[in-house]
Amino acid sequence: MKWIKNNYWLLIILIAFLFVSYFHLGRDLLYDWDEGIYGEIAREIKFPFLQLSWNGDPWFEKPFLVPLLASLSFTLLGVSEFAARFFMPIFGVLAIFFTYKLAEKYCSKKNGLFSAVFFFFASLFLSRSRGLNTDIILLFSLTSSLFYFKNIEDKIEKGNKIKLTDCLLIAFLISIGILAKGVMGFLPVVIWGTYLLFFRRDLIFSHLIKIWLIIGGLVVLFVVPWHIYMTLCFGRQFWNVYLIEQVLRRAYQPIDYHFGGRLYYLKFLWEEFRWKLVFPVFGGIYLVWDSLREKKIDKGLSFLIVWGLLVFFLFTFSKTKLFWYILPLYPVLAIFFGVFWTKVIFIKNEILITLIFLAMIMWGVKNGLSQAGLNSERVINPKNKLAIEASSSCYAPLLFLVDKNERQARDILPVNLKLSSSFSYGGAPSVVFYYKNKVDFFYDVDKFFSSFSRSKDGDCAMISTADYQLLGLKDSLESKIVKKEDQWLLIRK
Repeated sequence: MKWIKNNYWLLIILIAFLFVSYFHLGRDLLYDWDEGIYGEIAREIKFPFLQLSWNGDPWFEKPFLVPLLASLSFTLLGVSEFAARFFMPIFGVLAIFFTYKLAEKYCSKKNGLFSAVFFFFASLFLSRSRGLNTDIILLFSLTSSLFYFKNIEDKIEKGNKIKLTDCLLIAFLISIGILAKGVMGFLPVVIWGTYLLFFRRDLIFSHLIKIWLIIGGLVVLFVVPWHIYMTLCFGRQFWNVYLIEQVLRRAYQPIDYHFGGRLYYLKFLWEEFRWKLVFPVFGGIYLVWDSLREKKIDKGLSFLIVWGLLVFFLFTFSKTKLFWYILPLYPVLAIFFGVFWTKVIFIKNEILITLIFLAMIMWGVKNGLSQAGLNSERVINPKNKLAIEASSSCYAPLLFLVDKNERQARDILPVNLKLSSSFSYGGAPSVVFYYKNKVDFFYDVDKFFSSFSRSKDGDCAMISTADYQLLGLKDSLESKIVKKEDQWLLIRK
């Protein structure tokens, strides 16, 4: 009760965010790509060794944590869109909580509250908190582990003893990120290590180094067993996809048309926030100016600068650009946002500042509900709708002729910019989830036609109306059309 009394504003923000996040959470069908892929992997996951497969084939792109959580949800709540996404808002609200704690630690409680409100205006954060993905878990792992890293720094400065449980907690939180996002889960280690190297070398080159070695050893203890098991089962094939394709090649090549220049993320941030981006920008400028005026760089500011610049430049100079990669920058923007409203716009009148804060919460909830689809209809992908129909009336496998645009994309993309999995999803991975069985994707029209011609009576295929007419199927098989949705057909032999 005492904690609630002292933190009622924070509690209001967290409850409001959970309400926004769970509102209409299961209304729309799973989206391509991530949701369709992880949802199906969760259905196929093999216990107890957590081998991952998609559409019946081994899958090595990421570790097991996200599919495992979705599988747990399916077991408890039944297989549904709501169950697939169930845990994501929880990680979202935890990321907000630890951002608040970081802001409170180095600024003030009031700054922490404004920092927490920032996330209501971050459409990317809201969408990732409502979708089945790895990014929101990474953000939780990042904010929580960095908070406890800073706690250890504070304990050292106060002369307090560092307990094994302190190291164990940080290692566990880092491991969550690694087991969700793979190598990118080491991001908090990179940020913290860079901070120590440039600003706190006294915490490295001394007897204190054993603390960081213990944490590193515990992380290895948590994450290595599964990686060893996968290596024993699949060897080089696993590492070629898991590390070389998904990490190294993405860093130096623009994989799968994910191009972007040096200003890619700056442009995205402007599109995301528009004029509201002024608040965190001026908040950050104020902190730097204040430090220069005092002729002393505050350790909290130096930590935030390392965090922000490292994340920004890491992804800016990576060749493969995806807008959600910049999400780890958002906690820094949130804290600078709080600085703007508590230090740049310095308001002594508590009533006025409370009214501004309340207005932000209400505006943020309205913005969140709008993004959650308060005034829009349920989104149903026509291909998924046909897959649902096929799941109850067609034998496996379902033949799927990939649409013309996706076929052309495969043909013109240079080989060096393709991954082994680039065109294995047929441009519609969620079709497999809704069909609930094996789907054979065809990028070659002749091979599809040959396979469908040789199929047994009762076998089904999905095909676009344009390809249906192109193959001359209209006259001979028109009566075999099971269902039509938009520009897609479900046909039966």
